[in-house]
Amino acid sequence: MTWPRIFMVVPTAHLRVDPATAGNLGKYTPEQMRTWMSCVPQIYAMRTAGVSDRQFQRMAQDLSDERNRVLGETYRHLFSTSPSAQPLRASFHEAHGLMIDAGQHRVQAARDAGVTFLPVHVSAATAGQLMRLRDAFERDLRVLAPDLPDLVEVQRAHDAQHYPERSAIRLHGDMHQGRERLEPERETGWRFPEREG
Repeated sequence: MTWPRIFMVVPTAHLRVDPATAGNLGKYTPEQMRTWMSCVPQIYAMRTAGVSDRQFQRMAQDLSDERNRVLGETYRHLFSTSPSAQPLRASFHEAHGLMIDAGQHRVQAARDAGVTFLPVHVSAATAGQLMRLRDAFERDLRVLAPDLPDLVEVQRAHDAQHYPERSAIRLHGDMHQGRERLEPERETGWRFPEREG
């Protein structure tokens, strides 16, 4: 049975790493990961200011501005529905809390960089558990991110925009098997935004 899932902002302190499942770092250094993860608060501030998905696409391809490119790439991996995205994923277990399923090293890098919240695809056994988790996290975020008062609303709007099927299911309370983990259509053109004339 698949579990329902929501893309939400999670206070970093709530994410648990299982040392037994953490793999090696691969081709990226801890410093590179800290650089990417430190972009998360700025990305939320930019989304609050109205920067669009398409604008982040352009930033990811901007070889003339390294900071913009890093922001765009971080957005692509953590926020977009690009086929090459590498989102953070976690699942809630009553006995263990919110366990990271994908992104253990990146979460640790975020902690090392002092990032107090992250975008995470969270799953739980029931929709009720997910709603309670999201409500609790959102209360915490109002204290953790006072400089981003619209953080919660920006994340909810992002989730609804990119995952409309999941949003509709939550709104109507229809969480039967086979419709619990609907995915968005992958943005196959994410790497190549249309050129404006």
